[in-house]
Order: sequence, then C-alpha cells, then structure tokens
Amino acid sequence: MIPLPEAPARKSLITNLLKKTPNSLTEDDIDSIAERTAGFSGADVSILVRDAAYQPLRICQNATKFK
Repeated sequence: MIPLPEAPARKSLITNLLKKTPNSLTEDDIDSIAERTAGFSGADVSILVRDAAYQPLRICQNATKFK
C-alpha cells in the first residue's frame, strides 16, 4: 500500500499541475489548499485541480448573455 501524500507533496503536486495553467493563486493560497486536502490521494488532488481549472468554462457554457 502506498501512503497518502503529506502536505509538502500535495503542494508540489498542485504546483506542478497548475504550471501550464494561467492562475492568480498566491503561495499562501496553494499552502492553504495543500493543508485542506489532508487525506486526499495524488489522483484526488489531480481531479480537484482539473475540476477547478474547468470551472470558468462551465460558467461560460451556462451563460445566457454574452457581452
């Protein structure tokens, strides 16, 4: 059995997953996310980051009016 990643490993994973995605997260934001994801596996963190990255697209898809 592979143990769940600790906070520094989750922070590194989040940073790597967001490397090519434009975002406005600060280092403190990433630290907070890493702390809040205690008990998450690497796959769980990956899904979380991917889902968060697609959220703006979902908002645009549901928009009824465009400027």
